[in-house]
Amino acid sequence: MMISFHNLPDSVYRSAAEDVDVVRRLASLKGIRVPGLRLSIVSLENDSVPADLPKHHVQQPAAEPPVVFRDRCDWETLRQSFQLLRRGDVLWVVAGGAEGALYGVDEALERLTGVIWAGLRDEDLLFGPVRALPTGVQSPSFPYRLSYGGDDHDYVRWMSRNRYNGCVRSSAAWATRLAKQNREVVRQYQRRAMHIIVGEHGMEGFLPEEEFARHADWFGMRDGRRVRQAPVILPDCPHLDATLPIQPCYSNPEVAEFITDRMAALAKEYPDIEILGLWPHDGVNNWCQCPKCLKRVPYEHMYDLALRLARKTPSRLAIELIAYSNLLTTPRGRLPKSDRIISMFCPYLRHYAHRTYDRGGPSLITSTLYPKPDRINPVDEREYGKLFRKWQPIWKQSGSTLGIFEYGGNLWPDETGRTDRQRFLYHPSNAIRFDEARWYRQRGVRYFCMCAHYSAWPDAVQTLGAARALWNCDESSGSFESRYYAALAGPKGRCLRSALRRVSDCLSGGHSPLKALARLGAVAKSVRAPQARQYSLWGRYLSLAWASREAEENGCIQEAIEREREVERFLKGILPKMGNVVSARSLLGYATSRQERLASKISKKNVTDYRL
Repeated sequence: MMISFHNLPDSVYRSAAEDVDVVRRLASLKGIRVPGLRLSIVSLENDSVPADLPKHHVQQPAAEPPVVFRDRCDWETLRQSFQLLRRGDVLWVVAGGAEGALYGVDEALERLTGVIWAGLRDEDLLFGPVRALPTGVQSPSFPYRLSYGGDDHDYVRWMSRNRYNGCVRSSAAWATRLAKQNREVVRQYQRRAMHIIVGEHGMEGFLPEEEFARHADWFGMRDGRRVRQAPVILPDCPHLDATLPIQPCYSNPEVAEFITDRMAALAKEYPDIEILGLWPHDGVNNWCQCPKCLKRVPYEHMYDLALRLARKTPSRLAIELIAYSNLLTTPRGRLPKSDRIISMFCPYLRHYAHRTYDRGGPSLITSTLYPKPDRINPVDEREYGKLFRKWQPIWKQSGSTLGIFEYGGNLWPDETGRTDRQRFLYHPSNAIRFDEARWYRQRGVRYFCMCAHYSAWPDAVQTLGAARALWNCDESSGSFESRYYAALAGPKGRCLRSALRRVSDCLSGGHSPLKALARLGAVAKSVRAPQARQYSLWGRYLSLAWASREAEENGCIQEAIEREREVERFLKGILPKMGNVVSARSLLGYATSRQERLASKISKKNVTDYRL
């Protein structure tokens, strides 16, 4: 297989050629047959479309992106769409734009060789079942599929190969780094036809602490005083009551103008930024308590800032807002219309025991108590479904484009103690991911950000499933998983998947996984793939962590602390040898924070290291 024709930009062509070369090389090493086809890659948005281009059904996108962001989503869908047409020994990849052409090449490789881009290194890829080429035009379920990650070249390639098409960068870092460094970040993403989104919690970069000496009235009020930081109450986990940054006094027009002036300057300096996130300080129950601020709910303050920023920036710039915790308190009045705002609904700190849209569960309490202290996260995540239904007509009325900011299941522990499922990994289920993606798409969501680190321990099925659900949520999660485990374990794939499901079911049900782990270990020994070793290491980790859980449940707190120390020593011993398959920082952080939480139960003292 070789590329015989293309009309792509040189940098994108090199990315496509790299993917083809990697598959050819590693397939040859593994004895996998690669069809001897010539690829003709055509991007309809570019010049030099060949005269012998076969009849196709891909629509050519307009030359310029629409100003209205909802329309731009449709335009992006056309750019990312492609059709594969085989004519003799030529396979035509016909795409709307450069993004679609790159996806079309990778789809052809996946179908014809069974390749799965399972890891960050080329050597981590797997070869599964070969499938027939798809018929008709292939289009993404969500036109904007974003992920978090660094600027590492391997990670950017992995995102692109799994069809994420944008990465969220920190506005605070962007504003303080050298311009040369930022331009290199832009080039790296442009090589993969990916979007640049700058946002996250960067308010301290737009209202520096040194302004407090000159303009104390710009900063939030707590207990009658203007402050930069102050204690806040976390009612569902009072052991973590902490001092957090207090939000600025957003009702003060002077500070609102100051903040948006600085954001507009950042957008002007870097015109490659397509979407600028306007996020407050991270935190819960940390809003200004002055009389003017209390007349509005937190989301209304951020929406007003977004409107101010829109007046100062080019119409092509979309403005992203996030809604979680206090920001999910519904507005007291109608929001002014704007077609440039993306409103991201954030189901924060979930248990993944239910789909958010499942009916039932308790009455809605989360995000209803402002200005009194609100809970960090729901007792039952079905409250998020109730909140989404309340917000949907509000965002429709205001003209916002709907987005979802979804956390991974393994990054942050539930500090309320309602579950510890996150630390055991292999979570959440792909069935939930795919089902919710379909539900959100049916309700107008066009923009999806997956806030999760790459993780492949004990395997990558959840990490890859999250990406696949955003590209094609119409595929069944079961068929996706069957392909993955066939690629990983061959004829043993079905047994491996079944053994893993037993372990997962035990963990989700709060039952001891030890018997299921023994079964998994026996199956894993029969798998010859190098990745099979990860299951035995994971089983050891689970056994140690479960022993700590059982000790705590039995009231043996000191013993639970000792078991967590064993977990920490075990992880420190294995993680340096495991490369990028798991986030060492997250797992080690869980083991150390658990020791601190358990020790606080003995000392009766609050823990002060709370991080959202």
